[in-house]
Amino acid sequence: MGCKAGFRAVLTIGGVTVGKARDVTVSMDKTLADASVRDGNGFWGRCPALRGIRISADQLWVEDDAGLLAIESAWFNDTLVAIQVVDISGGKGWSFNGYIGNLEKGEPLDDVQTLSFEAESDGVITQVNVS
Repeated sequence: MGCKAGFRAVLTIGGVTVGKARDVTVSMDKTLADASVRDGNGFWGRCPALRGIRISADQLWVEDDAGLLAIESAWFNDTLVAIQVVDISGGKGWSFNGYIGNLEKGEPLDDVQTLSFEAESDGVITQVNVS
C-alpha cells in the first residue's frame, strides 16, 4: 500500500519551521473562464484561468515558539512571506510567496490552546520534489 503518514510533512513560513503545527491542509484552486461560443452546440466552453494555493493549519499555542511568532509577525505587519509545505520522507510539496489571512485562537475548556491560520499565495507556485 502506498500511503504516507502526514506527520512527515514540514511547514515553513518565512524560513521558520512551524514545528508545533498539528493539522495542515493544502488546497489548490483554479478558476475556469467561460469560453462558450454560439457554435458550441449548446455546451459550455471552459478554459483554465487563475490559480492559487491556500494553506490552512492549526498549531499549539506556545507563546515563545518561533513558528507562532513568524505567523503573528507576518499577519500584523502584512508581510509577504515564503511558505513551503514538503513531505520530507521523499515526496512532493509546494513553495510560494503569500500572506497570512486569518488567525483564530482556540481556548477550549477541555483541551490545549491553539492557533488556527490560513495563508494564501500571491504569485507563482512551485512544485518541490524531495529525494
